[in-house]
Amino acid sequence: MRTKRLTRLAIAALLTVLVHGVGHAAIDVRIEASRTNGVAPLYVFFDATDTRGLAPTAFMPSGDFVNASFRWQFDTSDVDPNGKHETVFGFVAAHVFEKPGTYTLNVEVIDATGAVAYATLKVTATAFAGQTWYVAASGNDANAGTIASPWASAGHAFDEVASNTRILFRNGDTFNFDSATFEDIIGPVIISGYSDPAHPSTNTPVLQLQNNRGAIAIGPDSRDFRITDLHIKGMGGAVRGEGGGGPSFGDGAMHNLFLRLEVSDVGKDAFGTGKADANGIVDCYGHNYMAYGCFAGTGRRLALLGNVMRNQIGDSDEHVVRIAGGEKHYICYNDFSQTIVNSKSAIQIRGQPPNPSTNRHAVVSFNTVDRIIGFNPTNEDALQYILECLCEGNLIMRNRAYTEYDGDVAINTEGSRIVIRNNVLVDFLRPINIGAHPLAGPSHEISVYHNTVLAVNSRHCKIIQVIDGCTGIISRNNLLRGAATTYDQTDKILNASDDTEVQSGHNLFYAPGYAPSWTIVTYDGGSYTLAQAQAQHGLEVGTLTNNPQLAPTANPLDPAYATLMSNSPARDAGAVVPVRYDRAGMPRPFGSAPDIGAYEFVPEPMGMLALCAVLYCSSRCRACDNYPFNKQRNHRRVR
Repeated sequence: MRTKRLTRLAIAALLTVLVHGVGHAAIDVRIEASRTNGVAPLYVFFDATDTRGLAPTAFMPSGDFVNASFRWQFDTSDVDPNGKHETVFGFVAAHVFEKPGTYTLNVEVIDATGAVAYATLKVTATAFAGQTWYVAASGNDANAGTIASPWASAGHAFDEVASNTRILFRNGDTFNFDSATFEDIIGPVIISGYSDPAHPSTNTPVLQLQNNRGAIAIGPDSRDFRITDLHIKGMGGAVRGEGGGGPSFGDGAMHNLFLRLEVSDVGKDAFGTGKADANGIVDCYGHNYMAYGCFAGTGRRLALLGNVMRNQIGDSDEHVVRIAGGEKHYICYNDFSQTIVNSKSAIQIRGQPPNPSTNRHAVVSFNTVDRIIGFNPTNEDALQYILECLCEGNLIMRNRAYTEYDGDVAINTEGSRIVIRNNVLVDFLRPINIGAHPLAGPSHEISVYHNTVLAVNSRHCKIIQVIDGCTGIISRNNLLRGAATTYDQTDKILNASDDTEVQSGHNLFYAPGYAPSWTIVTYDGGSYTLAQAQAQHGLEVGTLTNNPQLAPTANPLDPAYATLMSNSPARDAGAVVPVRYDRAGMPRPFGSAPDIGAYEFVPEPMGMLALCAVLYCSSRCRACDNYPFNKQRNHRRVR
């Protein structure tokens, strides 16, 4: 039942004011929506980077939207009781409005000083009212194309694609086809599946590619397509390029959506996009692909939301996702783990030749991956600038089977004005690496807040490594639970090279064998004990070395993993930083001061499940699909 939404929203607003203070009248929340009406399922990209009146910081003196917290609630009026990804975070966001109706959106903005502002917006998704054509394996292309007299071939059906048409393939059937490219078609167009009442089935229709080219290309310059609920299957093959490629958005494509597609056995990328704008790949499943899970060119406003990628095959050794330039990308709530040994990294935010080039305003949040996330130029010869990005709430687990590509780094940045917060990083030697690029130069203005780092199997570990020349680096409220029983020079809370500018403190460093004689800080050419670093450089003031007392689970996929127990010294021990929610969407601080690490401790008497329903999902508990651990659909434990 979802009948208590208004009451819960009122409670949420009250709690927000209590925690964060009264709204800042000077904040003018400005939302640019890619569109506000269209045929369902309606994909919309939202951009709040033009919000005015945000508190300036040294990080962004004209108003810091990267360090601000933006919380989006996409269905406050409960139009779609079964909606997914309804509450998300980030200065850009995206959503699919799948059920027809008028949706009321709420956006909450909290700036670096704690000032709060709100905005609302309405989006209307309408029912399709055009021509529908039906295709079944038992049909005939000479038929009328109705549900009672369907066509037989995908090729014939694709020839009939035009504005305001819908092509439906019968569930349970397989359709062979050659590549399909849709150029200069302005929709709405829907290509999907249907269950025939005379032959009911819940099995997704299979479109079997018969050549080595791309399967389905939207564009150039086609708009307003929705391709949903199909299995697009390549021809397989053991050589890159054989077996065809998956669906893609071409140059100039806009307002298009791939929703709940399964793509497999392709010899190229599972998904791709060129210089396109405002397109979404949502809740799709790619597996047994030869190159990239998704390669994106210099487009803008691309969302990868809720997708699963598995099993890159062959020896092409590419990234799961590579965003090669452009701006305003939203890569959130995906599962790119278990990709076996061939994927070099999980997500790469990069530039794209010709150089110099930029990639800016990317939000990479709440993904589950098993290798590196990078914000860096393509290679040493590429003059590319990665700017103003957010990396938040990701679970990054080291895949020990893969050691060829920075296997000891979880998050790497060679960029500027990047915020890294609320991530959980498991089994990495150098979890956060802040580097310098030969052409683009050192990283600048990188904020590292509230991350939890966990070592396993007696592994030595550090929280953050900063390379020569990097400036404006801030590291606060991060938690490292090490596993070392004896000291090694890699056991560091901070490892900063010469000529760096770092502020670091109110962190927690713990290892079972820790002794005050351990030199856990390296800075400007010297190595220091905690006491020496505090006295000589003013570093790590407020930093603790106690056992953090985390929940007793060793499974990173357990929702309780890395959360604080009631006796944790990390509770109320953090500094005030511009992080207003924890990894689970709970407000910071929940007590008298922020907790150290990715999670706030929430005591049971506060009614955690009810509270999470208010603050995170608007009306549903963390078993819902909005929760960052949505693949498990379990409640976070209450202790």
